[in-house]
Amino acid sequence: MDNNIQENVVETQENIPVGLEVKKPSKKKFIIISAVAVIAILAVVLILLLGNSGKGKIEINGKKCTYSAEAGIEGVEKACDGVVVCDSGNCTYYPTSGEAEEVSMMDIFDGKYPVVFFPPFINFDEDLAGFNYNIYGEFKTQYGATHESSSSDLSEKDFLEVDDMFYMIYTDEGTLDWDDIKKDYDKIASSGSFKDIDYFESALLVAADVVKINAYEDNAQAVIDTYNTASSSGKENMMLWLARGKAIQMLLDGDIEYVAIESVYCQSGRDNSLNIYMYTSKEDAQKVMENMGIK
Repeated sequence: MDNNIQENVVETQENIPVGLEVKKPSKKKFIIISAVAVIAILAVVLILLLGNSGKGKIEINGKKCTYSAEAGIEGVEKACDGVVVCDSGNCTYYPTSGEAEEVSMMDIFDGKYPVVFFPPFINFDEDLAGFNYNIYGEFKTQYGATHESSSSDLSEKDFLEVDDMFYMIYTDEGTLDWDDIKKDYDKIASSGSFKDIDYFESALLVAADVVKINAYEDNAQAVIDTYNTASSSGKENMMLWLARGKAIQMLLDGDIEYVAIESVYCQSGRDNSLNIYMYTSKEDAQKVMENMGIK
């Protein structure tokens, strides 16, 4: 936890032939048109907040899956003939057919079970739950990260690099734009305050304990110094925190249905692993468990 649309095209008809009578729109029609205009404006605002549109897609062991609020990763258990669920130190393999059985952590780390699921963490006052998957098998993300990608490969793509990890944040309305997050970081750094960050309260929900006190006191420079002291990727690490806060704010506002944070860990001498941390509503998190056959 501590560790970041299509365009609306309006066509207008010009050059109306002479002699045609154009009626004035009624007030009712004007209200309808105005409502449509407002919706269009809101859609444009959402475009500015998010990058490419569409559901996040991922391929696991050659099977294509998508993200959703009610299923997490749709079809993930079919892609791997089952899934391991780890809860309170105990890990159980739930095959797509057959009886569940306990498994060892050693087998998990050796990649015997490609998908490991960690149940929802719902210790939030707000309607928010978090859960995550570790992918140890073959994978390919929507932006081209794979189990074989090198650090240089991922650096050339639109991933945020934080201490050998490469991040991308999806929602059901598109991806977060790291350039926008960088602008927010620069605003904080120049002003020394979080007051102009409208999603700051949501960022506090997932703030690292080591920065919470200074963040609450609006001591932005102290927060920046803490990140820089803790990591050579201090700026990027803080951007990741801000991005999570921004996405969570949209989720709590009802603008999106889920948040999926992909992080690829590049390892020398072995295949990369992938962690996918998701946020949904508490109700949807329970549906994720039920859809996987886990009560």
